[in-house]
Parts: sequence; C-alpha cells; structure tokens
Amino acid sequence: MVLQNKARPDLSPPLVISHAGDLNQMNSGVYCVSTYLGGDSLEADGSQPQSNLSSTARSYLSVVNGNVMDLFHHVITTLHGPAYNRVNADALRVEGPRIPLVSWADGKAKGAAEALAESAARGHELAWLLDSDTPVPGVTEGALRPEMAAIAVPATVDSRNMRDDDFAVTAGWGHYGSGDAVMPGQGRVVERAYTPDERAALDDAGTILGKTTFDIYLNRRTWWRNVPAAVWRYKLGGYQKRPMLNRLHRLLPEGLVADAAWFTRMGYPSSLRNRYLASGWLQRVARGVFRRPLHKPGLEETAAPLRWQHIVVSLQMVLEQPVAVGGRTALELHRLAHYLSSEGPREVHLYGDERAPGWLGSYPSSRPSSFTMPASCFAPSRSRPVL
Repeated sequence: MVLQNKARPDLSPPLVISHAGDLNQMNSGVYCVSTYLGGDSLEADGSQPQSNLSSTARSYLSVVNGNVMDLFHHVITTLHGPAYNRVNADALRVEGPRIPLVSWADGKAKGAAEALAESAARGHELAWLLDSDTPVPGVTEGALRPEMAAIAVPATVDSRNMRDDDFAVTAGWGHYGSGDAVMPGQGRVVERAYTPDERAALDDAGTILGKTTFDIYLNRRTWWRNVPAAVWRYKLGGYQKRPMLNRLHRLLPEGLVADAAWFTRMGYPSSLRNRYLASGWLQRVARGVFRRPLHKPGLEETAAPLRWQHIVVSLQMVLEQPVAVGGRTALELHRLAHYLSSEGPREVHLYGDERAPGWLGSYPSSRPSSFTMPASCFAPSRSRPVL
C-alpha cells in the first residue's frame, strides 16, 4: 500500500503496487506499507514471509476468521470511501489515517466477521483496479463489461476503423520546447451531454460518472468518444497538475531566470505563473522576468542573492541566447584589468549575434550596475556560449 508522505490540501487515497515502488509516485513523496515482511536481508534465506501485523491485529483476525489480506483490503475500501474522506478530511491532513473496525479489538460483536468480509471483498476489487500489474477481467482482459465498452470509444469522422494517419497526435497535445524536448499542451477537448445510447450503456454507473462527458481528439479526424467527466478529471496520486511543476524544475534550474515569453513557449500561461509566484515556486525579479528561488544552506530562499552569473547562465542555457563574457569584464575576471574592484565588475560586457533582451539591465542587484552588449562582435561561426 502506498500512502502520501506529507499532509496536503489535495489528499489522495492510497495506491496499490505488487512490485518495488517509486517514492515519488505520489505528490509530496510516499511511504509504502507492506502486507508481508521478509527477513532483514535482501538475500533469499528460504524462510516464509510474515504478515505485517501487530499482536492485537492477529488476535482480532483470528476471532473474525480473517487474514492479513482481508485487513489490507478493508483499509483500501475505507481510505477510498467518499464518506470517510469527507468526514475525516481535517484529521487526515494532520496525521495518518485511523481505520474503523467492527468490535475492535476483541472481534466478538455480532456481525463483525461479516462486516470485515464484505469490506474486504470490495477492497479486493479496488486493489485489482489500482495495481496496473494485475489483470482485471472485464476491464483489462477478456470481454469488456458493457459499461466499460461504452467509455472512450475510438471514433472517426467517417465512422470507419482507425488506420494509418488516424493515429497521428496533432490536436495540440504537445510542442517542441528547448532542444529536442517535447512539452505537453492543452489538446482539443470537447465537453458535451451524453447521448441516449451512452446513458443506456452506462446504466447505474452514469450517476457517479458526472452529468457531462468529453470527446478527446487526437487530430481533426479522430477522437475518443464518451470519456465521462469523472473519468477525465480523475486524479490518482495527487498528480493531476503537479507534472507541470516537476517539469519546470527540470527546465529551469535553481537560481536561474526566464522571461514571460519563455514561460509561454514552454506551456506555462500567466495564470499558472501567478499561482507559482503565490506559492513561492517562482520569484519576480523584474517586469515579465521570473526566477526559480535558489536554495542556499543557511539562507532563506528569498534571501539568496541574484548574481550576474545567474543572468549569464540563464541567457546561455535557458533562453538559448549564445553570449560570451568578454572585453573589460573578461580582463577583470582574469585579474588583468588596470583597476580591480574587490566587489567584482560593475559592468558586464556580453558579446553575441542577437539583440539583448530589454529587461537585461533592470534586474535588482547591486553588482554589476549594468550589462553592455555590443552588436555583432563575433562572426556567426564563432559565437559560442562561453563563461
């Protein structure tokens, strides 16, 4: 069982895995609770695994004729229950979950065994669905259940089977970013009402899948028809929006800056930038220029200074504007200038073939006082980003 490691406003119920898991598979990191425990070593010693239970839990299960998997599946059922999460939302954000059990801890109350068996059966099916390595009859193998067969049906404009270019993904789901990286896009998603045939196929499931459905387009000719609202908006592991932030951490290293045009080109609209600013994931250093805060030991992130080297590396590596530090600045850095300052250069001379961005001289730092970028000081073939 995989649970979130930290309390979050966007709580997510546990996942289920049957192999070694990634500790970042849920928002804020995870911890894994094993159903069975082996020895203290990874080496196989031939001993049988032991159920991961306290003595009280073992005693309880012996009375209600249950086993460790029954208890495991009961926990899954409980933590995925809408009513349980709604009633206990505040407590779950503060501490680990507390799981109710009928007649805990002696298990002698009437109906205790039946209640556990019923909950465990429901949790068993949930665990199947949550573990992508486990085949589920009617869902991932064999004939699809009728309500499953009606969801995300491949469709084309001329009602034929998909072939060749019908599989091309050209509906705005991605674009080229820095280098050869492909960045995600918004795609084409059309929300609509269910057709009478779709409502009939979903039957009772339609009441919990939302009042509307979506058509998800691959291109102008091809789409997945009837993806219910609850399916399209389903969030597993708290990772519905967080991939954008994780990707930003890869694209924009700590301490570096980028302008609004770069963020837009990478797929980060102003609304998302504003949210990152409010959350402290970004800092505004000038009008239309943003920095990913630099973590420096012993300093608050907001106190870590922005230095001219950060600007130069940002131009070279993030904004892909080939510039080189040269002229008097290069002499000063090599301690060959006529006059040297203990505080470093007051003016940084950059050389390259492209016009300097307008915001370059307006960032808030005491050193240097300005950037100077003479036009076309290098031939195109020799203009290389050099520090």
